[in-house]
Parts: sequence; C-alpha cells; structure tokens
Amino acid sequence: MGGFVRGFSSFIIGTCRSMAFSLKSVLIILSFLSSTALLANSSSTSSDDFDRLDGTGRSGETAQVIEWNNNLEIHVYPVGSLSSLGLKLDKKNKDKPVMVIEYHFQNGTSLVRRAILGISLNEGFRVYRDPAEKEFDKVIISNESQRGLSAMNYSEPHQLYPDGHPVLSSQEADKNKNQDTSYNEGSLWPSK
Repeated sequence: MGGFVRGFSSFIIGTCRSMAFSLKSVLIILSFLSSTALLANSSSTSSDDFDRLDGTGRSGETAQVIEWNNNLEIHVYPVGSLSSLGLKLDKKNKDKPVMVIEYHFQNGTSLVRRAILGISLNEGFRVYRDPAEKEFDKVIISNESQRGLSAMNYSEPHQLYPDGHPVLSSQEADKNKNQDTSYNEGSLWPSK
C-alpha cells in the first residue's frame, strides 16, 4: 500500500505543478491520501486479529460447524478444550436464521461466532455431547432427542455478535447517546 501511495502522490504532485495548483491544494490531497492509507492499514490489522477458530488464532482452537438431517453438529479440536457453550437462535432475518454460538474454552477464552443456518431449528432445540468421540469435542444441536448421547446444559451468549462487529459499536454508541446524564443525588458529584 505504501508504494502505491508514494507513486500516486508523485503523480499528483507532478500534475499539480503542471496545472499551477497552490501548495495548499497539494497538501490537502496528500493529507487525504495519507489518511486513506492509515484507514486501510488499521482495517487490515483488525481483520488479522479476528480468531477464525482454525487453530492459528489467539485461542489456538479449531471449531467446525456441520449441518446434517436438520441437526447442527459442532466439532472442537483438540478433545477436552471446550468448557461450555452459549447458544441462541437469532431469527431477526426470517430468510437467514442464525445460530449464535459462544465458545467457552478450558484456557479461559470465550469467543462469539454466528452460523447462518441452512436447516430448520426450532426455539426448543436440544443440545447433546457425544463422550464417545476421542479426537474432538462433539456437540449435537437438534430438534429431536438423540439416543445414547448425554444431554448438555448451555447458556445464552452474553452478546449476539463477535467482538469488533459493526453492530456492537453502533449499539454502544446508541447506549451512550441515550444514557441519562442528569444529576443524581446519590452520586459522587458534590451536592449543590
């Protein structure tokens, strides 16, 4: 990106000289280009920090979400690394229902991810753990009861979107905008 900006800047400066633009115009164009480069660099950094749960992220964990016969199956590698799950069916968009999955790992990490569903799951879904699987933690989410599997307790995720998602930042901005800033008699502010 830096080479592009330098090359483009040289082109602009040469063009500006030949067209007799003022120094002020050149500075405005250069400041725009440098701020654009900073934005591009900061957005690539944040996407690099996103743990894709492919084993290479900060958590070091791998998770796979598989659909079969109107069941959702979650595999977490290595075996024994999954502590618990938070699950919630998000049907705000009726055409694309989403399972919100909050993974709680033994190493203390918790991550929220969203899986768009291509299967039909109902609000009263059931969650099972397959203790017979020796290679990974296996969880099955189903509308039907599963024989031979252990029922698993789950909680609701503490948020519906992964950290850094634009929806969370807009919700935070709305919360701060709507926050009551009036004087509170029981507060730490000095009394009048």
